[in-house]
Amino acid sequence: MSVRMEAVGSWLRSRWQVLVPDAWLEACVGWVVQESGDRVLDPEQLQQQVLEQWLLTDLRALGQAALPEDLAGPGPSALRGCACVQVDSLLDVSQPAYSQLQRCRGDDCSDQEVCGATQATQATQAARRPARMLMLQLTDGVRSCEALELRPVPALRPDLPPGTKLLLQGPIACRLGVLLLGPENVRLLGGEVEALVERNRQVRLLSRALGLPEAERAGEDEGPRPTHIPGGPPDDDDFPDDDFPLDELDHALSQQISQDAVPRHQEGGSAPFTYLCTLQAGPWPPPAAQEVRLQAFIVTLQGSMRSRGGQWGVAACISDGTGYLEVELSDAVLTGLVGLSAGEWKLLRRDDRRRAEAESRLQRCQRRLVDMCCIFTVRLDPAGERAVVLSADTPTETDRAALQERVEGRRGGPDLP
Repeated sequence: MSVRMEAVGSWLRSRWQVLVPDAWLEACVGWVVQESGDRVLDPEQLQQQVLEQWLLTDLRALGQAALPEDLAGPGPSALRGCACVQVDSLLDVSQPAYSQLQRCRGDDCSDQEVCGATQATQATQAARRPARMLMLQLTDGVRSCEALELRPVPALRPDLPPGTKLLLQGPIACRLGVLLLGPENVRLLGGEVEALVERNRQVRLLSRALGLPEAERAGEDEGPRPTHIPGGPPDDDDFPDDDFPLDELDHALSQQISQDAVPRHQEGGSAPFTYLCTLQAGPWPPPAAQEVRLQAFIVTLQGSMRSRGGQWGVAACISDGTGYLEVELSDAVLTGLVGLSAGEWKLLRRDDRRRAEAESRLQRCQRRLVDMCCIFTVRLDPAGERAVVLSADTPTETDRAALQERVEGRRGGPDLP
């Protein structure tokens, strides 16, 4: 390696914590020098141009690991020191995915966010609306992980192009493979990766999250790219409930369920699930205890699984794409996922010969929680306590039929062949 190349590599490591293979560095320096022609580059100019090329490179092509191996483990861990990573994609999980999609498409969906709420209810919803929370898919080129904006990070914004490079500065706590970010942990370096920009632009990510078809032509998903997502409700008149485009969501979900449904018949049929925006548009918290069914997924776990009084418990935030709800997963749900009651698991763990089996069961449960997307039966408490998930079930063919019936009812009858 020439003295000039070695100086560039040392500058990248010491100044930016950037690791690159020697072969890439040699090729990059050679290309930069060739492109400069007769112009002689001073060391600072050469360093800067090499850095700019790195910012536009997919880190997978470099294969230089920077993240620790144990981040994906089930137990608590942390990123200590610094690591340069690439943002493959990011979404604001604090806001309904459908309204974000409408904004990306350039539609005026301010009326859709209100969902028929009264002026008083709008004010309540504005006060209750959570702060922005970005979920990022990150990679160092070898290892991948997720990161959650636990506290507002000024360096991040929802419209960062895929391929953006970040410098993570530890210590950063990690839970279930998710880095928990604060403003002191992130430095924005910039850049983008052209292939990722096309594949992971916001409108496509949101369409995938909702199970809706992605735009087939490049021009269809071009729209205003907001620098932030508006948080407050508009100061407009009230809108009727049916202004919220739930029929499109219903139809998409019925198609998805038809592929994944368990072929099981339920006597008496099954009431189709409801949407959070519809529930929260009315009196909230509800005046009386009630049970509702929601087709939803777990956005984030709000703590570790615990055993108290012989029962499992864990808090979480769930979403159905139209709203968010903080819940407590019941002992019955968690016992079904672990395969043992909390008491039985403790006894198993005390047996040195079966401790590994106990840990394996808990790890499997935690992985299933992270990926969980199903029909939740939730009990809502009029006292405003955290809602409780009573059951988590795979959609059945009966659920699909009930949902399709609701779609046809909105359209005024079944689809004609």
